[in-house]
Amino acid sequence: MLWSRQSDYLFDQSGNTAYLVFSYEEAAVHWRGALNLMENHGVAPEHRATLLSRLGEKMLSNGKEISEYLEQAIQLYEAAGQPEKAAFVRSRLAAYLTGPLSEATDVARAMVHLRAAEPVVLQSSERRIREMFHIALGAACMVGMHNDEGLSASDRQLEILGANGGTPKGVGWIHPLEQRGVFLIAIGRLAEGFGQIEQAWRIADEFTVNESPSEVAFVGGANCRFLLDPAGAEQWFERELKMPRTSRSRSRNEVLRHEMCLSQILEGDLGKARELFSSRWSSRYLLTLLALMEGNWKVVEESFQDHLDWSRRTGHRVVTCDFIPEVARFFSARRDYARAEALHQEALAISVDGHDLRFEMRSRTALSLLYVVKEQAERARPHIARIREIMADGEDWRGLAGYAACAEAAVAAAEGRFDKAEPQFACVIEIFRRYRIPWEEAEALCYWGRALLAGGEKDHAVEKFQNAIDIYRSHGAGQQWIDRVIADMPVHEPQKPSSRYNRSKEVPSIFRREGEYWALCFGNETVRLRDSKGLHYIAQLLRCPGEQVSSIELVSLTATGNSENGIRAGVTSASDNLVSDLGDAGEILDLKAIAQYRRRRDELTEEIDRASRDNDVGAERRARAESDALSKQLSAATGVGRQLRTAASHRERARISVNKRIQAALENIRNADPSLGRHLANSIQTGHSCCYAPIQPIHWLL
Repeated sequence: MLWSRQSDYLFDQSGNTAYLVFSYEEAAVHWRGALNLMENHGVAPEHRATLLSRLGEKMLSNGKEISEYLEQAIQLYEAAGQPEKAAFVRSRLAAYLTGPLSEATDVARAMVHLRAAEPVVLQSSERRIREMFHIALGAACMVGMHNDEGLSASDRQLEILGANGGTPKGVGWIHPLEQRGVFLIAIGRLAEGFGQIEQAWRIADEFTVNESPSEVAFVGGANCRFLLDPAGAEQWFERELKMPRTSRSRSRNEVLRHEMCLSQILEGDLGKARELFSSRWSSRYLLTLLALMEGNWKVVEESFQDHLDWSRRTGHRVVTCDFIPEVARFFSARRDYARAEALHQEALAISVDGHDLRFEMRSRTALSLLYVVKEQAERARPHIARIREIMADGEDWRGLAGYAACAEAAVAAAEGRFDKAEPQFACVIEIFRRYRIPWEEAEALCYWGRALLAGGEKDHAVEKFQNAIDIYRSHGAGQQWIDRVIADMPVHEPQKPSSRYNRSKEVPSIFRREGEYWALCFGNETVRLRDSKGLHYIAQLLRCPGEQVSSIELVSLTATGNSENGIRAGVTSASDNLVSDLGDAGEILDLKAIAQYRRRRDELTEEIDRASRDNDVGAERRARAESDALSKQLSAATGVGRQLRTAASHRERARISVNKRIQAALENIRNADPSLGRHLANSIQTGHSCCYAPIQPIHWLL
């Protein structure tokens, strides 16, 4: 029969030949053609199911196509009386539905297929079917947070390997060891769990199997981040990123760099996170976290709900519990404690149901601290008791241990046990510094400051609040975070003249130019600094406390040479020669050019993958170089929310120049007079507009 010869040729010869030489697109074309012929001529269901199963591979299809092909294959195998083959495809489909984050993710649907496959798998003697099922079940349990069932699945998989003469060095051990490590960490056996993940990575490293080494590194690093240990996470990522196999793979490189960004945000290194930022792999999660800490809260509001809705809809409970603390942080910062509490309660319910101590610890700690803020410390007691129970086994909970200690200290202070709270807060700060998590340190300092206020220690409370402000400023946090701390600080009251920095009527504060030097006095001691533009800018801000002064005006101040008289006079006298804003040179790239750049970059991605499959190193290097250049151009041309950036903006140049000059001047002041340097750093806001806004009014002689 003609159709039979055609389909045999398309499937057995052309399709297989193309597949074996990694020409996946060509193989897919041939097999789809064969599939059409089979459907039109009533070929046996089992043959069609085999072809559909092949087309359901990620190299050949994408998105909904994969699910549709595999669903059809399952139905045809079952119709043909082939339950084991149907069970194997169900396991494959479940693994796909719980794979990398996408719109195809559907954990509940994956579990339905696994439940349907399980009775057949348990009766099967074929090792391949049993291995695939347990790997898929482990993956579904990881993202769906069914940790006890997942641990049992990984144990069974390791038993299968051992029963068949496998050794801990075999390739088949990688995924079971990795999954078992995750489940052990989740249920609180941290040291054993990280040991299993490390063993999985060493086996993957030895055999360099597909993407296994980078996948294991991703899992190890992510679990360090869950425990508030960003430095530990970076060690996992950096080790793998240094490997040639990963540096040559764009997809593996980008995924690990993306995770590195999340760790650097947790570490407070927003600038470095921005440098690693990739427009191709950047998730809304990453964008939202950057916006949260940088103070772009409009972007945060627009993004948070969509991301949470996605994780809830797909059943990816790990993402839900990972994201909720940051969403709740946002609502707490805005004093919306009801919504913050509801979110933490949601994460707690999920973690208790899934027996996940990582997220249970974090949820209970967050709720305890929230109840202290709401003056409901008694509601924190059962959570504190459960946290103590979890930590009683002596495992190293890393940064989470500091978080738990912070809740203990805050509750103790709220209950009037200040003698207990003080050493606990000191321990908290030490842990947070050891694990390099400044945002948590700043929050702890605020809780400590409130506790000191409650105990009547106003001076010490102000010191803690100022330390928190220093952390936010030094790490580039948005002004909203600083304002939140200032709102908790006590109203200034005159102190006894015991401190050498006491500002009394007899010792005025001075910030005055004297020839080539400036005289600065913020107490009983006067220091002198050599003249600089930054000092002129600061002096002008001191002249008009609380007022917003544009960076362009400050630049014009030194340009006209009238800084002694202030901005208004300087601009007026030079109005014929000075233009306040020269505009900009237009957008770096227009929308059409950006679309063309992105389209070309997508084409290059395909060229890189094709060259990699064909082992064409030269073509891959050329395509990668062009793609990287395009990515840099796109990054330079678009900002947060893909807004177009303009080139050579007069306003932007003024902002950069003024900020640089002021920061340099503040550093010099800090070196000469730490108290004055700290005061000015905490009181001066820079940006397109600058402002000196001290907590309490200070009279300056200028």
